[in-house]
Amino acid sequence: LADVREAKPMGAEPAFAAYQQALASEQQGNLDAARRSQLTVIQDFPSSRIIPLSYLAFGLFFAKEAPRDPSKWTFAEQSFQEVVKYPPPENVAYAIANVELGKVFAAEGRDDGALASFKRAFEASAEFPELGCAEPARTAARSGLVQSYAKAGSPERAPDFFRASPHDEWPGAVAELVHLYRTSGNDQGARAALVPALRASATPALCEEAVPLARGDAD
Repeated sequence: LADVREAKPMGAEPAFAAYQQALASEQQGNLDAARRSQLTVIQDFPSSRIIPLSYLAFGLFFAKEAPRDPSKWTFAEQSFQEVVKYPPPENVAYAIANVELGKVFAAEGRDDGALASFKRAFEASAEFPELGCAEPARTAARSGLVQSYAKAGSPERAPDFFRASPHDEWPGAVAELVHLYRTSGNDQGARAALVPALRASATPALCEEAVPLARGDAD
């Protein structure tokens, strides 16, 4: 949260003192006090730029508790959905909140929702590199995107899907997807994604994935 906050100076915000108190309480392990301070930000300063950060904090609180109490996934989702209602770049938490929202959807087996959230995070981190945690958000979003696409996407359409991303790294993403298909026993899906990708761009990463598939064909 501190990294996200530092993406844009917010010290002049009237809500900043309450937000700082929330972070201090969290660092001290006093989560009840931290939640009260975050709630103060939301209730008392509804027009503040810090509002998305407070909702992000609540989402992270709930997501941390959800593995022990699955009912908290709903509250985590609701909190992250509140964050992403505020558009970037003014909302510095937009990309990382979409990553966290994607994780919630993935944990609940809602692969289409996860795919959409990770895609938004991936695209926002490219378009607005000044967003808080943009680089780690991009990395996490790409990983989540590949995992979710493997479950919800069509292998033969993978090159077009990833090529539409603003990041100039689609061959690497498709190579990761092919590797995931292949190592999970889905050689047919791996070939369906790999062949059109190689036609478009025969990068070393894609060629490396072609070798074990070719050996399998020979066997």
